[in-house]
Amino acid sequence: MWLLHPEFKEKFSDWWQECTVEGWEDHKFMRKLKFVKSKLKDWNKVAFGDLRERKNLILSDLGRIDLIEQEGNLNIDLVSERTLRRRELEDLLLKEEVHWRQKSKVKWIKEGDCNSKFFHRMANGRRSRKFIKSLISERGVTLSNIEVIFEEIVNFFGKLYSKPVGCLEFHTNGIINQSTNATFIAMVPKKSQTLKISGYRPISLVTSLYKIIAKVLSGRLRKVLHETISGSQGTFVEGRHILDAVLIANEVVDEKRRSGEEGVVFKIDFEKAYDHVDWGFLDHVLERMGFSPKWRSWIRGCLSSSNFAILASRGLRQGDPLSPFLFTLVADVLSRLLFRAEEIGLTEGFFVGRDRTRVSLLQFIDDTIFFSKASLEHLQNLKIILLVFGQVSGLKINLEKRTILGINTGQELLSSLALVFYCRVSEWPSSYLGLPLGGNPKTIGFWDPVVERISRRLDGWKKAFLSLGGRLL
Repeated sequence: MWLLHPEFKEKFSDWWQECTVEGWEDHKFMRKLKFVKSKLKDWNKVAFGDLRERKNLILSDLGRIDLIEQEGNLNIDLVSERTLRRRELEDLLLKEEVHWRQKSKVKWIKEGDCNSKFFHRMANGRRSRKFIKSLISERGVTLSNIEVIFEEIVNFFGKLYSKPVGCLEFHTNGIINQSTNATFIAMVPKKSQTLKISGYRPISLVTSLYKIIAKVLSGRLRKVLHETISGSQGTFVEGRHILDAVLIANEVVDEKRRSGEEGVVFKIDFEKAYDHVDWGFLDHVLERMGFSPKWRSWIRGCLSSSNFAILASRGLRQGDPLSPFLFTLVADVLSRLLFRAEEIGLTEGFFVGRDRTRVSLLQFIDDTIFFSKASLEHLQNLKIILLVFGQVSGLKINLEKRTILGINTGQELLSSLALVFYCRVSEWPSSYLGLPLGGNPKTIGFWDPVVERISRRLDGWKKAFLSLGGRLL
């Protein structure tokens, strides 16, 4: 909306030159942005004011002139005034449309749709979904006061990251200034209509300047991940897709069934995976994988110069472009541990295909599925591997999400194997990454969960309000 104003670019340039700051370049850049932001707020009130109030005032004037015209008392001055006010209204409506389009956060093709109810519904819907109206505290008390809710959020995550507050001064190598790496945290619900504080996920909103730096680093890292990450990891690696992992998992389960051999499928999910990654372990992984000291110092600078963290040497920010790739490197260590254990006979996965290809696990970010021989000894060894990996990496298994499924196994054997991990026994068909696993894809019922999820996503759509471009998107 500001870009439509004829004086905007000139004023922005003047304000930018007006602010003089000493220090490092990134520090000066952030201070200038802060100065210009303050100026823009004041200028916005003068240049635009309240759009709704101005529109109502213009409509009132036009209504008054139309009433005079109906009475037959319209003169040349009023005609000129009406023409001028109509032009002002058209300009105001265009600004209002841009304002609501920006708030709706929908990607349209050029001038996609007009200023319809759809834009208002999108913007107001997002605000309604993100506003935390009430919470159930850890003590089971329902909180509705906004200040009490804020205090509960701070206390909950303060205990979650319970170690002493670490030194967050500027990193000794001076790579990224703290003002550049400043972060706001938004509380985003994991599921709709959640009430418990544990049902929210803290998402980091990083500065644009830091995001540029992180995207450059992540772009370089993405180019070499396929050379270092094992084939069991199906995410954030060029040429690998989420559907690949689901198809492989279904093929492995189906062939194991047809072979008549006993086996188990064990599914785990890491608890708050990004938050628990140990920085020292991550740096060690980067070193062992051959990344140079300079590169590792850049990564340390990105992690340690953030000025919102309250737990020293731990955690990756959700919302940071680098985080998914760094977590993938950490998770790959689990694959290497398991492959090494198989080589020395501690565990045994499934063998599929004519070439007897070994498949022991599949990973997609923090969702991991294991394929193992139905052996008590092998599962105990797998448990030890997971415990060791958790100790060195900082990751913890989510106790509520671990399940075991049997293939060609009796219920008694499966129950005894489940006791190794203290997990629940699940039944086929199951699901993996939100898609069916272990069922018959030729039956209609197999795809019911997929259809249901798509239907829920489409419920909020109002096709009548969408242009052709909107429907294509």
